[in-house]
Amino acid sequence: MVEKKASNKVEILILALIFLVFASIVIVYAGQWDRLDDESTYAVTSFQYLTSSKTDMSSIEGSKDGRSLASIGVVNINTATLEELDALPGIGIKKAEAIINYRETVSVFLAPEDILNVTGIGDKIYEEIKEYIVVE
Repeated sequence: MVEKKASNKVEILILALIFLVFASIVIVYAGQWDRLDDESTYAVTSFQYLTSSKTDMSSIEGSKDGRSLASIGVVNINTATLEELDALPGIGIKKAEAIINYRETVSVFLAPEDILNVTGIGDKIYEEIKEYIVVE
């Protein structure tokens, strides 16, 4: 009988601890719901990308691979990473590599228009990316 009461107390204690951990997690994350920043916007865009088919993605206006062009921001083409350059409209991995290769072997870009000197980037692509690139 004493053993049964002791095991009941242990079970109650374990359940109380589990409840406290769960309640703590809920309390910590409850304050996070009202914060909408770039990361949560990116998460929503990523969710749209994961839940949409290829044809649905073409209907998202102003996007590249499900990423909002507004979330890309402005990219300094003299310091941008491969991933940042790839995020630009009309620029894929190959063109991003060509941009990095050009600035490392030929010259840094003195003006945004200098990107036209990179092989594979013409007027059409420059018109698509000019509002997203800077030179600093």
